[in-house]
Amino acid sequence: MRAILLFIASTFFSMLCAVEVSLWVDHIEIYEETDTFGDQIYSFILEKEPNGDFSQFTHPTFPFSFTKDALSNMKPFSLWQSVFVDGDHYEIIFSLFDREVMPWLPDELLGHLKIAMSWEDKKFDVAWKGLSPDTTVEENDNMLVRRVIMKENGGHYAVDLRLHLNKA
Repeated sequence: MRAILLFIASTFFSMLCAVEVSLWVDHIEIYEETDTFGDQIYSFILEKEPNGDFSQFTHPTFPFSFTKDALSNMKPFSLWQSVFVDGDHYEIIFSLFDREVMPWLPDELLGHLKIAMSWEDKKFDVAWKGLSPDTTVEENDNMLVRRVIMKENGGHYAVDLRLHLNKA
């Protein structure tokens, strides 16, 4: 009985010390496309959870993608979210791809970065890192907002990302 009460108390306490974190895409800008007839852009997320499990997804889901015209009218959207409890560490690999129309052609990687996040002692910490020399994460005073410049495979793109924290 005591073990059950301790479990309930620890769960309740961790809920009081939890934070919901979401990753938002505020804007994607295409300066130079890789394809003559225009790029078909989508994002790929690989998530490493605190327990070591991995999950992955794309946005938008296959077979959909964003064109340059669609991106000019895009509203900010939430791409990922999770609830952090004390001691949680998440890693996300955010990649931008150009979907090829012909199924026998591989999709082109336009750029990718790693976002490492942790919640310990009611403090949130984040580290942003480009995973290739052609992906640059621009620094600023706000650790939750970054502009990412991607210049792989002959293209040139800018992605504005933002982390949003809410008490869970």
